[in-house]
Amino acid sequence: MAFKKICHTGCDNWLTSNPGKTLSIYHILEIVKTVLSLATTSTNIQADFRVSRISPLNENIFPENEFLGSYVTDNEDISTYQR
Repeated sequence: MAFKKICHTGCDNWLTSNPGKTLSIYHILEIVKTVLSLATTSTNIQADFRVSRISPLNENIFPENEFLGSYVTDNEDISTYQR
């Protein structure tokens, strides 16, 4: 989310700095190059993981019952799948 927000700010800054010009896909690389270092700080990355609930610091984020569907494939006898 932070990258998207910072890119939008970069686009706004480009439009302000280039009045009367049209922002095209050819300007995106220039904008991304400018804002990438701002978006990829460790603080922003950790915050984005927390917001998405994929937190690398919390191994127990998913309760045990969310893994029940994977137990169907825990079959040691593979001959039942062969024809």
